[in-house]
Amino acid sequence: DILISSSSKVAGSSFFMRFGKCVKLAKAFVSPGVQKYLDSNAWNSQNFGDVLLHMIANRSLDLTIDQSIGRKEFERKLEEYKRLKALDQEICAPTTILPCSKDGKNQVGSSRENCYAEDYGCGYPCIDRMLKDEKLHSKSQRDLWKPAFPGWSFATLS
Repeated sequence: DILISSSSKVAGSSFFMRFGKCVKLAKAFVSPGVQKYLDSNAWNSQNFGDVLLHMIANRSLDLTIDQSIGRKEFERKLEEYKRLKALDQEICAPTTILPCSKDGKNQVGSSRENCYAEDYGCGYPCIDRMLKDEKLHSKSQRDLWKPAFPGWSFATLS
């Protein structure tokens, strides 16, 4: 299982580390001229193969979900993932130390114990603790049912 946090969203950071310096991220925008080109027949013709490949890959993914995993099970797991992502944003994001502060100050020294490398995997110690606590909480909730229903297990529900 994988749970990730976006470094650009953690703690509202708008800076990233580049060659040892904190650089401000530019806001994304599309100029009217570029938008006109993206809406043109020329762009659509040039990218038809890529769009078709994307559509086929999405269809294949949908079929895999429906035929191999099961739509209900997939949706259940997706909701659990979203719940954990929200928990990460609530619990871990505010305490995650990135290589660059919100105001662009270099804090690489402080972030080293919080990130795998540079700004990759920042917040992983908190996410690991959070997931461990979630597992313990889930196990303790399951254990509450055992005395009332001997021989019963959550595995029978999966």
